[in-house]
Amino acid sequence: MFGIDDILRAIVADLHLVAAIMAAIYLLAFVCAVREIFNSRTSQGSIAWLISLALLPFPTAFLYMIFGWKFFDDYATDRIKNGRADRPLRAKDLALIDRETDAQWPVQVQVSELPFLRGNDVELLIDGTATFDSIFAGIDAAEHYLLVQFYIIRDDNLGQQLADRLIAKARAGVEVRLLYDDIGSTGMPKRFRTQMRDAGIKVAGFNQRHKFLRVYGPTRINYRNHRKIVVADGKHAWVGGHNVGVEYLGENPKFGRWRDTHVRVSGPAALGCALLFREDWEWATGERLPATPPKDIDTPGDQSVLVMGSGPADKLEGMCDCLCRFDRSGPKAPLDRQPLFRA
Repeated sequence: MFGIDDILRAIVADLHLVAAIMAAIYLLAFVCAVREIFNSRTSQGSIAWLISLALLPFPTAFLYMIFGWKFFDDYATDRIKNGRADRPLRAKDLALIDRETDAQWPVQVQVSELPFLRGNDVELLIDGTATFDSIFAGIDAAEHYLLVQFYIIRDDNLGQQLADRLIAKARAGVEVRLLYDDIGSTGMPKRFRTQMRDAGIKVAGFNQRHKFLRVYGPTRINYRNHRKIVVADGKHAWVGGHNVGVEYLGENPKFGRWRDTHVRVSGPAALGCALLFREDWEWATGERLPATPPKDIDTPGDQSVLVMGSGPADKLEGMCDCLCRFDRSGPKAPLDRQPLFRA
């Protein structure tokens, strides 16, 4: 039999335990709030986190650990090793830098760490049909290498068309690499990847070397690669909003007609897209790709192009900052003469 004293002691002990747990949660919320203040990328996002941490520390502190902590220092280190800081120097060596446009868009150039490159031909692709007709034609014409990167690759009719073309080029001796996002392409079956690997294509998931169960793994749940890039021989690149799935062709009844945009750029700026792929490929696989630009670079057009690679590893929301400053630092020439491509 328990007496009243025993019951009271048990309640007091439980209260001490509850108080200790609550104190730990509030301490964790405080640490998260301080970190968010010092590592804020956007004011609106930080305000939302800080209010939630203050008013509802549980479970906000644990959600912040998963979605807000952003432990991506090793990606930034890989990017430095890949020579992002040397990009302007390389462009100067190629004598393709457009200094006049750089002076008109200083913020954008500083954020991208690449200068505007002149001599490009640019084509706007206004829907999925135009986009994949252009991409597939570029793949079929490739002679040396193909770099293919999408957030979503589905095992449907469009995805199989892409796989068939890549397999055909790989068997013809073209070096092919395919990078997909592990979450965006969750439904991709192993068979889909195996058929390409058997043909000699190097296939990788973006976070395959950085698994969820690592010590800091949960902080990578929100670290996704949304890039959609195809580069053929370093001469042609496709960048935009379309992923690989029939819904982007308007063939999925659930979504209906799909409106998105892609861009095909031919010329020196295609090398900027190749550099972005190189950074992501090394992060995903550990394989270092050659970075030496070709001796002869075609200049098929008269467009100056800046390739800007943004992502969650960036300390600031560079793309947002650039767009907000557009009116103040934008070009004096017509916009269609100075395209800005986000990859």
